[in-house]
Amino acid sequence: MEDHRNWTDASFKTYVRPLAAPAPFTIKAGERIDQSVSLKISGSAPTAASETAGPVTITLGETSGVMPKIGLGVHPRRAAAALEVADLIKQAGPQVLICHFDPRDGHSIDDLRCFKKLGEASEADLVLELVVPCENDYRQELAGIADQVRQAGVSFSAITVAPGADLIAGVPFSDFPKVPPLSDLYRAAREVFPGVAIGGGSFSYFTECNRRRPQAEDIDYLSHVTCAIVHAADDRSITETLEAVPYVIATARSFSGGKPYWVGPSAIASRHSPFGGSPAPNPHGERITMVRLDPRQRGLLGAAYYMGYIARMAAGDLAQVTLSAPVGEFGIVYRKMDWAQPWFDDADAQVYPAYHIIAGMAAAAGAERIMATSSAERDVLALAYRAEQTLVLWMVNLGGEARQVDIEGLPGGDTSICTLDAASFEQCVSAVDGFAATRRALSERML
Repeated sequence: MEDHRNWTDASFKTYVRPLAAPAPFTIKAGERIDQSVSLKISGSAPTAASETAGPVTITLGETSGVMPKIGLGVHPRRAAAALEVADLIKQAGPQVLICHFDPRDGHSIDDLRCFKKLGEASEADLVLELVVPCENDYRQELAGIADQVRQAGVSFSAITVAPGADLIAGVPFSDFPKVPPLSDLYRAAREVFPGVAIGGGSFSYFTECNRRRPQAEDIDYLSHVTCAIVHAADDRSITETLEAVPYVIATARSFSGGKPYWVGPSAIASRHSPFGGSPAPNPHGERITMVRLDPRQRGLLGAAYYMGYIARMAAGDLAQVTLSAPVGEFGIVYRKMDWAQPWFDDADAQVYPAYHIIAGMAAAAGAERIMATSSAERDVLALAYRAEQTLVLWMVNLGGEARQVDIEGLPGGDTSICTLDAASFEQCVSAVDGFAATRRALSERML
């Protein structure tokens, strides 16, 4: 049985043979194999859907931790384009830009210099996501990269390190490529980047981090990535992946040794292919699995997914959550690209809906988080925090139908609401302040 929660999928899969059994194996012609699967279901039967169509109750509670820092991912392939919209990124206010660097892909000192310019223009801290090829002496490879960093004059507040083979999933019944012990790799990174926080985990899915766990004492923080379209790519399945996030968090914390826990750069689409090579480009914007370009990145569902994702991660007390990118396949700012972007290519649009989620959550970083529980988390998630003396509540509808919401624990006084939906879509994507411009007075706690 394979637990798909490793990929943030709310499902399980049975293999035809236990992974612990000897391999390879041969099935002779005419041989019959009988298999069976037994399921034990516990707990109360869920209420019929027709009986749950009433209001969703959002209950506000006590203070619980602080809001995480928010970051964006930057790939050298899109770094120059990101620099062109640095003013919009600065206005979004991410605390961190995580910069991918893989010498195997030809990344060089020029890319490091571009990262530096982008950090200066956006006023965000830079974190290096460093792939160490480990094709030769990894110590020499690290020393060479460190020399390029010094020559570029770029400063990274932290560096996450992983061997090149980390980007490839372990295929059942196959041997994982030989790489140096992770402890040795982290130690070598500290030697060439003295005084810089060194993180470990995985640049691929949580699955790889879970299978090849770093020793907590060797790293300053744990980090991994998720993707929402590994096993299914329909709209419902994407939002269902949020149900698995708490289990991922609990598992990661079980081997993090209490170190700070970061996630990202994550996205709906796939940044890497766990089977080697690059993810399929999907230029026609279809809803298919494990592609680099997913059309929902540009839409309301993308914004809903990212809001729900941050709500789940914040509830898990993560220190930092990095999502999307400035521009491109994972972008939050519209730019003309090599692929068609229906409606946007013909409209006077500036940003995608997800921009407002990133901007809103970045503004909340470090604020006191308030417990906000939903009576129907599959349909509606909520996140609340206190900004100075103001209580701010975000709610996200993860379904395709309108839902009525009753808010319990809402303090008295003047209340206002902003909305990001089909009716306000054009207004919200037309400008960075489009979402804020939807603000109106709210007189009732029932929405």
